[in-house]
Amino acid sequence: MKVTLTILLILGTLFSSCTTEQFDCSCDTTHVSETDSILKLPDLDSMMNRISAKYGQKPINQYTMENYRFSSRGACSGESSFYHLTEVNSGADLSFKYYQGPNNKSTGHNIVEQGNYHLDETEWLSFKRMIDTTCFWTMAIDQGNQPFFGGTTWMIEGFQPDKRNCANRDTQIVLGWIPDSSAFTNICQRIKSYAKQ
Repeated sequence: MKVTLTILLILGTLFSSCTTEQFDCSCDTTHVSETDSILKLPDLDSMMNRISAKYGQKPINQYTMENYRFSSRGACSGESSFYHLTEVNSGADLSFKYYQGPNNKSTGHNIVEQGNYHLDETEWLSFKRMIDTTCFWTMAIDQGNQPFFGGTTWMIEGFQPDKRNCANRDTQIVLGWIPDSSAFTNICQRIKSYAKQ
């Protein structure tokens, strides 16, 4: 009887640990409450929705699956790019668009390049490990150096509907000017690299 009970306990532990995706909670959480208060601002959703609509993008929190969007926008050049990574059954799909044109509604934006790339399950899991190990979900919203005339803004939005992260949130936004060598920049560069394959 004791042997049967022991075997059942071991099997239960094995199966529960296989079905629960682990994440690293050794991240610095000093910015979590500040970021949460910013993410809850009533005007933030409408502002993000306006930016998305301006470029024909759907807001990331309107997807049912985990997804990330890296975007860069030139302050004066009018150049913008969007890289949207969305989880699918067998990995993730990346769609990307590069725009050229002034940032106003009267002239619109010209798409100068666009494309798609499929990440297989191994690539997707590798990207998710990077999100975990760089502590994306606990990063402060503001990253990088201060803006200067003609600078470029980089932004990553993340949506994880089941909140499998240390901050226990479904949405994260991180942005910076002229990103330097940082975890934030590394995530941006990784997403961009998929578009070149």
